[in-house]
Amino acid sequence: MNTMAVNIPNKIPVYTAMTFNLNGAVSDPGRKLKWINDTFVKTGKADIILLQELHWKDMTHVRAAFWPYRGVLRGLSMNPDTATRGVVAWVPGDSALTGLVHDVCVDTEGRWGLIKISALSETQHILNVYAPSTD
Repeated sequence: MNTMAVNIPNKIPVYTAMTFNLNGAVSDPGRKLKWINDTFVKTGKADIILLQELHWKDMTHVRAAFWPYRGVLRGLSMNPDTATRGVVAWVPGDSALTGLVHDVCVDTEGRWGLIKISALSETQHILNVYAPSTD
């Protein structure tokens, strides 16, 4: 059996988190996600990117938006019954947090996703929230 092992560090490495309200990643994912990728991921400026207001209704939208990019998505929360909402955390492929970020739980209405970053001797939780001023 050939599996890739991740060396889990004793402490969580220093990392940079960024957050963006996309106001609908489905409307123009090529432009919005490409800008984030080119500006912050390719340059090594972001280790985890928290995205809100995705407007994704199903996994087809997720795949269409992220197929060109490396990394993993965690804390994905969508609401297929509405054209708004949705959150996800993107851990780029060369992030200092690769292999350390895990899902905890998500809201079924697309409002929030709780993830954790775990090392051998410490754990941090991040709550990614979409909180509009009106609903």
